Amino acid sequence: MSEKLGVQVIKNAVGFGIQLSMTLSADLADKKITLQEAFSLLPLVMQFPEIVNKLPQLKAEWADRDPAELAELSSYFKNKFDLPNEKSEAIIEGAIDVVITVLNEISLIQAAGK
Repeated sequence: MSEKLGVQVIKNAVGFGIQLSMTLSADLADKKITLQEAFSLLPLVMQFPEIVNKLPQLKAEWADRDPAELAELSSYFKNKFDLPNEKSEAIIEGAIDVVITVLNEISLIQAAGK
């Protein structure tokens, strides 16, 4: 598996979660989902089985990451968020760095224990 393909698998999986949460957040802003909104979710929901099928590949790529890939992933996910509230967006972007750092440290600790 090429490095770019592997990073793309991570981007697709996490990007799916980001897109789903942003879409649901927008659709539920009025506390209901219309039929049109429900149908607009179908293409996104149909991606779920593909994401699940690629979990082993995603885990393998995460195990094979390097600092450049982590920086690329952080930048990519920060660019995926486009919130109308700039303060909220800044908080989420900071949280992305924290999550990536924590996941990286957990993986390093697990690897050291093997």
